[in-house]
Parts: sequence; C-alpha cells; structure tokens
Amino acid sequence: MFIQTIVTNLRPERTAHYVILVLLGVTFGFLDFPKVKLDITIGFHLVITVIAVIAAYQASCVINDFFDQPCDQISNPERPLISASLSPEQYRNYGVFTFVASLLLASYGGYTIFCLILGCHALSWLYSVPPFRLKRFFPVNVLVIAVASWFLFLGGYSIIAGGRTIELFPISLTLWTLVLLPLVISIKDLRDEEGDRRDGVTTLVTLIGKQQAARVLSVPLFFLFCVTPFLFRIKSFLPLALVAGCICSLLLWRSPTHDRVVLVVYVFLMSLVLAIHLFLGVTDPEFSFTVGWLDQRHEY
Repeated sequence: MFIQTIVTNLRPERTAHYVILVLLGVTFGFLDFPKVKLDITIGFHLVITVIAVIAAYQASCVINDFFDQPCDQISNPERPLISASLSPEQYRNYGVFTFVASLLLASYGGYTIFCLILGCHALSWLYSVPPFRLKRFFPVNVLVIAVASWFLFLGGYSIIAGGRTIELFPISLTLWTLVLLPLVISIKDLRDEEGDRRDGVTTLVTLIGKQQAARVLSVPLFFLFCVTPFLFRIKSFLPLALVAGCICSLLLWRSPTHDRVVLVVYVFLMSLVLAIHLFLGVTDPEFSFTVGWLDQRHEY
C-alpha cells in the first residue's frame, strides 16, 4: 500500500520536467567542453544527481501537501493526506527521508550540485510554508518555480563546468528558463481554481477565471514552442515545434481541461530536444551550444 501510494503520487510530468532539465544541462556541458569525455566518474555524478533531484522534488511535494490540504480537499482528493492512503506520520517520515537522501546524494555530486539542491529546498520552503508561503502571491509563485528549474538546469551543467557554472552557463538558456518559462507555468494551476480560491492562493487562474486564463496562456505557450528551437540552436526542429505549438495552443484555447495533454506534449518535445543535442554532439564534433552566444568553445 505504501509503495503503491508513493508511485501514484510521483507526478510524472513535473518530475520529468526537472529530470530533463538536468540531462539537458549536462548535455550542453559536454557540447561546450569538447575535451571532457564521458567516464565512470561523470556517469556516476549524473546518476546521483538525477536521483537527488527526484528525491528533492518528492520532499517538496510532501511539504506542499501538508500545507495545501484545504486546496487539495477540492482539487486533488487523491493526494495521500486527503485520501488517507498514508497517515500524516508516514508521509512526514517519507518527506524527511527524501529530504535527507537528496542532500546526501547531492553531496556526492559535488559542492555546486549540493548548493543548488539545497537552494531548491529553500525555495520549496519559502513557496509552501507560512509565514512566507510565496505560493499565495502571483506572479511571485511562478517565478519561484522558474528559479528552481534554473537551479536544476545549472546543476546538470555543473557536472561538466564545475565551479565556473554560473560564469559560463549560456545566456540563452537562462533567458528561456527565467523569462519564457514563467509565462506558461500557470498552466499547472488550471485544475486548482476552486481549491486555490478556498485556500487564499492567488494565481492567474483565480484572478481571471479558468477559461479566460487558458486562452491567455495559449498565446505565450505557442510563442515558447516557436522560440525554443532558436534559443536551443536547433532550427531544423522549428517545423515540429510549430505544429506542436499550434495543436497545444488550440487545445488549451478550446478547453482548460486539456492541460495534461499540453504537459505531456511539452515533456515529449523537450525529450526530443535532448535527443537531438545528444545526436549532434556524437555526429558533429564541431557542434557547440555556445557558438553565436559566447564566440568560442570553452577549454577545460
């Protein structure tokens, strides 16, 4: 029962989003540092970092679920505390375990990764726990999630770049994560309108209503799909991105209930972006992510 509940509560689309950012980060690191080759040490650090990220996200879910119970009673009755599939003590122990495990694993990944994972935990606490509970304030709530995503992007890149991560991380990826991604993060709130209203949480959805919010969000969603191939330097990906952007935007425009489909398509396309960059890195020794942004590839 315990394992089944935990697996059911993994929230795969959001977990995949964070894991893909880590994998993209390390992939771009390899492309930017061509002298660095994949070996057992780097592979170990990557696996450890991915597991640490999953554990950290689970810990953040536990914290959020404890303070989101008024909202979840309406919007997410299947959550462990609301459905009583786990006792508060069991769920609390699971949260402590994943929190400690994420930090222990991150410490094996290196100082930079440890600090970034610790930063994600701090953001999670500020986001969910009173008296701050930044989740209540729009647009601060979406910016907090964007910064956490940026931290994990940096975490993947740091496996290769080490202590120079902040200095060398591509500007275009920072722009994508901190400027463009926040424009569409509110899609995740479409299912929580009534619960958020009851809990005093302000989101774009509670401000203008579910249907109107879905239509407003469909515009930057299409823009995000269109711009991503340019910022990620794979212009050949543009036709597919345009088609996917049109479909997702139209679905969201027609009904906010299509939010899950949009998230699945987003994860699928970001997985394709990852696969394309891996392919380019293997087949084209001259391909570098930062060319055109930082003028030269980095020596390491």
